[in-house]
Amino acid sequence: KLRITLITIPGVVIDDAFLEMSDIPNMEKHNERPEIKKAIVSEEGHSIRFSTTTQMNMVYYARKTKTDLVLRIAYPAVYLDVLKVEYTRQHMALFSVLFFITIIVSAYLARRVSLPVQKLDRIVKNIESDQEAIQQYQFADPTMSKIAGLIYRIYYSTLKKQVLYRQEQEKLNYIFSVLEEGIILVNHS
Repeated sequence: KLRITLITIPGVVIDDAFLEMSDIPNMEKHNERPEIKKAIVSEEGHSIRFSTTTQMNMVYYARKTKTDLVLRIAYPAVYLDVLKVEYTRQHMALFSVLFFITIIVSAYLARRVSLPVQKLDRIVKNIESDQEAIQQYQFADPTMSKIAGLIYRIYYSTLKKQVLYRQEQEKLNYIFSVLEEGIILVNHS
């Protein structure tokens, strides 16, 4: 229950929501309470302490009004503990949801990047194993399609050059085999 108290600058309690009006004149002066002292000096004050009236720890907030009274609001410190627990519970739930979403998005992105890279890896391994007819994969991602296309063009261009090189080698071998004269090769380096 929220406790509201109205106090004069000398510390006399005018009204207290926790007590009956007949009990208010019997209350001790509140001018020595930490939150009241701070409010009188610097317009506002607060403290957390044990209340002899409510018999529990209370959180106090006091503010000096324009009419030279101090309005004090108090609530049980247990309320702060409840707020902390609720705050922690809500944040843990939010963290769990965000963590789960992050895992799903990460798995999706990893799969989206990983599968095309695995296909490119298979293409390169087929090329390295000297297969002349390599499997051509289709890619959904245009960038990966361009990379694969570039790899295919380079590979087939290299194959054509190897065929031309073999044909030239065969021509030279034929020429050398029919020549009766000797040939001297000179290196100018």
